[in-house]
Amino acid sequence: MAVEKILETDTLNQGRVKINAVLDQSNASSEKVDNYKTELTQGIDEAKKIATDAGDEAKNIAEQAGALANQKADQAVADSKTAVDTANRAVGTANQNKQEFDALRNEFDDLVAESGDSNPEIVQSRTDTEGIKQATLQARLTSDFNSRLTTADAMQLFSGSVNTPKMMDFKGKTAGNIASNPHQAFSDYTAATLKKPSANWNEFTQDNYNKVVARDDTGVSTGSSQNGVIPQQLYPFDVKAAIESVADSIFEGMTITEAVKYIKDHFVSIKISIRGKASSPGNKNLKVATFLESTDSYSVQMQNAASDYTDFTTEITDSNFIDSNGKINVLVFSDSSNGVTPASIDVDYIGVQITVSLSALDVLNKSGFVKDDQLKDHTENTNNPHDVTKEQVGLGNVPNYSAATDTEAILGTSPNKLMTPKNVSSAIDAKAVKIEGDQDVNGVKNFTSVPQINNIPIAIDQGVAFKEITLDATINANIKSGFIRLWRIGSMVIVGAYLSLKGPVRWVNLGAYPTGFAPQSPASFGIALGSTGGEQLPATMYAGSGNYRILTSGSVPTTGYDFQGSGVYVTEADFPS
Repeated sequence: MAVEKILETDTLNQGRVKINAVLDQSNASSEKVDNYKTELTQGIDEAKKIATDAGDEAKNIAEQAGALANQKADQAVADSKTAVDTANRAVGTANQNKQEFDALRNEFDDLVAESGDSNPEIVQSRTDTEGIKQATLQARLTSDFNSRLTTADAMQLFSGSVNTPKMMDFKGKTAGNIASNPHQAFSDYTAATLKKPSANWNEFTQDNYNKVVARDDTGVSTGSSQNGVIPQQLYPFDVKAAIESVADSIFEGMTITEAVKYIKDHFVSIKISIRGKASSPGNKNLKVATFLESTDSYSVQMQNAASDYTDFTTEITDSNFIDSNGKINVLVFSDSSNGVTPASIDVDYIGVQITVSLSALDVLNKSGFVKDDQLKDHTENTNNPHDVTKEQVGLGNVPNYSAATDTEAILGTSPNKLMTPKNVSSAIDAKAVKIEGDQDVNGVKNFTSVPQINNIPIAIDQGVAFKEITLDATINANIKSGFIRLWRIGSMVIVGAYLSLKGPVRWVNLGAYPTGFAPQSPASFGIALGSTGGEQLPATMYAGSGNYRILTSGSVPTTGYDFQGSGVYVTEADFPS
């Protein structure tokens, strides 16, 4: 009769029932042994009696009976040994199950004591972001925290190198395609030795790739019952491609040899995570090895008993397991079959996390951003670093004319003379209105638009408009009092502002632009407000979102502090009535 396994979902009572069934079977085996012994004793006694009563014929019969009895005895001994072995395994299984139940009960007791609940969420809370069930909630939190970017990491990111992890697994993998996911998986159930990565392998089907993506207990099984055959699965993970997915230009301009050297020079560690199970004639060990190209052989990284799906993790700090193609080859296998008992492996999930030390500045530089010293060297290079020719800028077509005299420049009629700076100055002095200096301008000048002084249109006939915005605590609790006074003269607006504060006022709208006073360019408007206190704290009034706004220092004292200032801007709004 088959013995039922104890499942994770069984209650303690269901586990007890299954253990009792195993013990009952063991007792039945022991009774069978006792019966064989009784039968053997009876056969011998009968043979002796027949030999005594019947003479030689009885002796012959007895000898035949003895031979038969010996056969039965041998069979009984063999059956007895089998029964004893079965009983021992049953007892071992019972003890192991009891230990597992005791551990499970203690774990639930601890969880219930700490959380007051025993629903599935408590158990799920120990599963980290990689799907691995940690022994305690603290272990899960530590595992997840270590994969987060801390503030210190962010600061170091722009001041030096930072350890950058990248998980390699088979999410989004398409069988036979390495464009979207460069990692591959293969299997073999014919070889009697560990097959090297360069040998011929059978690639996973799409269905098998889908099975090793998540820890869902639906793994990929490889097995054989042929004598000496080792079931094995090979997983070549492309480390170079994984790093390129983080910094796509990091290997630009490098050969594959140079890229692999860069990886090894910046290597921190490789972490292998696997969930699987195994079976073989002598044990149920699941073995994981990595290929070392320099020795053309595998190095076993872990081997653990895994009769059921079990999670294992190991970390490697030797960069030599990365081969000349930038890959790490992970082999999963078990012991070989003996020709009677099959050997098999079953992988439910496998992933490899590569961690390298990268500099954000180097990554940006590879992406086209230049460093300060590079930019400085280039901008200060006066030796024509771009090798520009006169033809490229059109100088090849400049005619070879002589310079004009001052008289020719002022007259302005010669078509075959070149102007010198002195010629230009003389012509301007004679005929143009100069930007600077005193000058008499004769004749009537008809301006088709309003002239400007310092970029401010001269007021012609609109007059002057005035508006005042009162400031108090209804705008912001830290404003004691104040005002914004606006004078519009033509297209020019003169601003005067005063604020008495009792604390910092930051990013606060002081009031909407009055009609006819909206700045032409709010983004360029800003007035620095001077302070009347000894600390000389900074403050700025600026425009945005249809309002005058203010930003003060964050250290304005609550005892009071005054700011004031003035400025000018241009408006294109209609003149207010």
